[in-house]
Amino acid sequence: MTMDTTIVRPVRRRWRSLVGLAAVLLVGLVALPSVVADPATPAREIVLTARHMAFYLDGNPTPNPTLTLKAGEQVTIVLRSEDTGITHDFAVKSWDVATALLAGRGAVSVSFRVPDSRGTSQEYVCSAHAIMMRGRIEVDEGVSSIRQSSINHQ
Repeated sequence: MTMDTTIVRPVRRRWRSLVGLAAVLLVGLVALPSVVADPATPAREIVLTARHMAFYLDGNPTPNPTLTLKAGEQVTIVLRSEDTGITHDFAVKSWDVATALLAGRGAVSVSFRVPDSRGTSQEYVCSAHAIMMRGRIEVDEGVSSIRQSSINHQ
């Protein structure tokens, strides 16, 4: 009994093509996470200024603004103090995130990855003046932004 080589050769070619296609797909799937979530993406920097017992964003007169951050986003908070002789920091106690204490004028920073807690709201404070210096962080899965607080200060 002999095999018909006219049938075997096309089957072998199709088999090789399928194996080649599978290899290309496998390589693509392995490489995809590094393209989608690039760990080399720099942290987004947010500069807050401590002034007259409130936090301010540069160019924004609203005290203690709401920060909207993206879940999983790498963020660096830079705290600058314009107050002489007063100690300030920036802390999100529920995330165990805080800058060092800053005595008087100067700047400190803290970098962190926003926890995957979409749809939640966290409080940020100055540990030394939490009654007056407090704002909200809203965690979203969409675009990061900074918006004015809804508190009406007169």
